[in-house]
Amino acid sequence: MRVLLQRIRELGQVREIHVRVACPPIIAPCFYGIDMPTYSELFAPKHLCRCRNDAWRMTPEIEKQMAEDLGADSIRYLPLESVARAIRIDASHLCRACLIADYPTPWGAKMSLSARETEPLTKDEFRVR
Repeated sequence: MRVLLQRIRELGQVREIHVRVACPPIIAPCFYGIDMPTYSELFAPKHLCRCRNDAWRMTPEIEKQMAEDLGADSIRYLPLESVARAIRIDASHLCRACLIADYPTPWGAKMSLSARETEPLTKDEFRVR
């Protein structure tokens, strides 16, 4: 996306670029068939912080840094609660492991732990510079 935004600025002579992502930030690998097995392949974990309750949270400051790292003027993601509401299915019936890092199977939880041990989730370690 960085290259695309840079090209838009160069060729499109635009003043501002605002990125809107039609899903919540993907914060964890998927071990259930989607090919994204490592934290280092994901953009959001490099920026997000973990709260005391072990939940991920997006702040305006984090959104600003994400936008700067991409070369955009702003970035916004679909809120997590909007996914279930949009398709009218209770969130408890959806696999949201890649969105909340809570895996619905023991195997997924084990793979996640292994991935975290291999790639610790420290903000500074993964910061895109």
